[in-house]
Amino acid sequence: MLDLIAWLFSFFILLAVIALVLYQIMCFLDLETDYINPYELATKINNIMLPEMITQGGLCFLHLVTRHWIMFLFCLPYLSYNVHLMIWSIVDED
Repeated sequence: MLDLIAWLFSFFILLAVIALVLYQIMCFLDLETDYINPYELATKINNIMLPEMITQGGLCFLHLVTRHWIMFLFCLPYLSYNVHLMIWSIVDED
């Protein structure tokens, strides 16, 4: 039963990450067709990045806690990339 609950949480978190990425793609398509300007795009993408990083980190943590090692290893490079982006964005602000 615990595996089923973990799978459901993983499924819905993954759907949230996919929805956030699709929103970013739609924003870039709007930029390509000149519906928005680059400054509005940057604002929209920057507002979405932190929730995307948090949900992906939660997904990676869920795989670690439920001992799904292969899925954890698949999520780990993306998590390390997000941590790298977060560290460099903090360093660039100072």
